[in-house]
Amino acid sequence: MPHKAIALIHPGTEFNVDPPPPCAEQWVWEEPGHIGIRQWNNELSHRRKFLIAKGKYRELPNSPDKCGAITFWGEWEPRSRATRLVARNNRKCLQPEFVHRPIPVLAGEPRGCQNTDPFVFGDRFYYTNCSQTGIMRLLDNGSVILFGTPYPHSDEFHVDTVFVVRDYVSPCAYLAAPDHLPQQLRLATLDLGGLAANNLGLRFYKGATPADGCPFSFVPCRPAPGDQPLGHARLRLCRRAFGIRRTFQGHPFIECVETQDQCSEFWWRVVKECKKQGLFLGHSIILPPFPDVERGADALHKRAVSGCSAPDPPVAASPVRSSPRCRGRS
Repeated sequence: MPHKAIALIHPGTEFNVDPPPPCAEQWVWEEPGHIGIRQWNNELSHRRKFLIAKGKYRELPNSPDKCGAITFWGEWEPRSRATRLVARNNRKCLQPEFVHRPIPVLAGEPRGCQNTDPFVFGDRFYYTNCSQTGIMRLLDNGSVILFGTPYPHSDEFHVDTVFVVRDYVSPCAYLAAPDHLPQQLRLATLDLGGLAANNLGLRFYKGATPADGCPFSFVPCRPAPGDQPLGHARLRLCRRAFGIRRTFQGHPFIECVETQDQCSEFWWRVVKECKKQGLFLGHSIILPPFPDVERGADALHKRAVSGCSAPDPPVAASPVRSSPRCRGRS
């Protein structure tokens, strides 16, 4: 099986605060335009959120872990509690407009159509389906995937997740023993619209963790002391400097990265760039207990849940690109 370092392109924009109907119904405001619940994403495209959650982070790969609230860019398509960071006209380029606190999915609650991939919460990361065709279903352990977004008229690739392949579970193995994978991953992704049952050729990749040694999966992050978030940009990589030049089955892949040692060397270069940009290596990110997310906001919670009533849509057979997970460019 091949070792590869691949830049997997997915949408990088935040949610529109003033979308036209019917997307306007996906915001339930406590303070209009400032504090509210962002419903489960039912739009045609995935979005990125600037998130805050508790987790572990380290300055360098071999540094000791620190624990606390961290901020990072990522994907969480279920509901989240959003708080405006800055006025729209005062926002700096590439800085977030809102910070989102993820709300765990409750078993039995109505769910939206978009699932979450990569899934960066819990003991380890998972990459299960986004644009997973061809060689993306054959990656060997130690392969590196940079999830991010190239920006027009720029040589930069903006990275929100660095994923290192550790192992994988087949959909058949998952369906035979679903309890072996985390419940939130199942509710937010694997069981949404029958993803696993209808796409048996997928691989549910498990990400390497610090306990597995270097390299490991991480989100470029910053600590948020006192649970007070400050906006920051994603990790920015120069495409030419990092060899993100050629297209491989729809994805830019990293030139001259063909072996496990070369993948590891490439990962260390990415880590050094995090250090230069004042970003830490975040992992073991915890979804908050449900009652802690919406303290004193029972009425808002009821309005949000009642508005998120779309049934699980069917998931198309392979290629996964045609499934709800990969509508549009993903």
